[in-house]
Amino acid sequence: MKKITLILAGLIFFLSVAPTPVHSNSRASIPDDAQITDFLNHHPLLVESGASVLDVYFQGEALVINLDQYILPQGEFDEDIFTQLQADLDKAFDINRRFMTTFKVEGQTLDHWGQPMPVFEDLIKPPEILDSTRSGPLSGVKVALSPGHGLYWNEYYGEWWWQRSEFWGIREDTLNSEIMRYVQFALINQGAMVIQLRQFNPNAGIGVSGYPTWQENSRQYAIAAGLPATIYDGSSTNYNSDIRTRPYMANYYGADIFLSLHNNGWDGTLTGTETYYDHDNNPWSLYLAYSVHNRIISTIKGQYDLDWWSRGVKKSYDAYGEINYAQMPAILIELAFMDTFYPDNTYLHDEAFKIITAKAIVAGICDFRGVTCQDISVVPPELNHRYYLPRIMR
Repeated sequence: MKKITLILAGLIFFLSVAPTPVHSNSRASIPDDAQITDFLNHHPLLVESGASVLDVYFQGEALVINLDQYILPQGEFDEDIFTQLQADLDKAFDINRRFMTTFKVEGQTLDHWGQPMPVFEDLIKPPEILDSTRSGPLSGVKVALSPGHGLYWNEYYGEWWWQRSEFWGIREDTLNSEIMRYVQFALINQGAMVIQLRQFNPNAGIGVSGYPTWQENSRQYAIAAGLPATIYDGSSTNYNSDIRTRPYMANYYGADIFLSLHNNGWDGTLTGTETYYDHDNNPWSLYLAYSVHNRIISTIKGQYDLDWWSRGVKKSYDAYGEINYAQMPAILIELAFMDTFYPDNTYLHDEAFKIITAKAIVAGICDFRGVTCQDISVVPPELNHRYYLPRIMR
């Protein structure tokens, strides 16, 4: 009956809003690997250098482009080359609205060829942040929470841009933070220290973008926090530097666990949850991925939708910068497909769905740590019995 109710609610909502979501035209123009390969092989930078594309593939939200070594003058990294290639790809295919682009050369990430990397042990020791005042099974555990995306300054157009398109009233830039705020509260209630990699507090004021600070990206959050420039200027563009800022902040603060939350998008036909770990990240990442993924799937199936689809735990070969550059067990969750109207988008509108998945994520972290976490709650510990968040389920 819950599914019928949600279908009716979703149809009513769909009819009450504009007939197509913002940027919905990008759904019909997703490039395939052959189109991107052809575009790059005819790009002046490749033609002039004699370089060619070795491989192009998609993995979730990641677009991986592997070029041969001729793209590098004297075999050394040149930031301007990759900045220009990504800018031209974005103009041609609007790729930044859907994908996080990773360039490789001869199968190696760009840091192998000289792209600068911060030396984290040389940075000053930061103050602890959001330390729980409660004891609990996760006491002493530092968990870095990364809600992917957020507003960023697009230097090419001189404007603040969202990183992701809107689908039927949902935009990943804000949705991820809404769910992660529940995860934050639940972790603190279990005694953990939370390292937030974006502003989570909706009452934190207006940022430099003119929008609430909680809607801005990790790079802007790091700048506002006064962190060293090596944290937030780690790549060729503000967009790519934001991706690097997330693991760099987690490394800087000495996190024990790195958790990135995203929501997927493709062509409106896919559904379900998938979780990624990186092949050469911390060896415990695989166990963390299975612990959290299995909890998410079993919780949704047991408490919300028996037919929810598990897309599995997947290995990433340097495709996701967030988990590739993290120095601790790290995973990236693609919770649902925003551009699939039912069930995924419809469920993501439901606060109950957000809450049970947040609880499941925390339960998975507890499983990973080998502890028992009882009565997982998303109610902020500073609130007493007289105050409640809207539609909270314990």
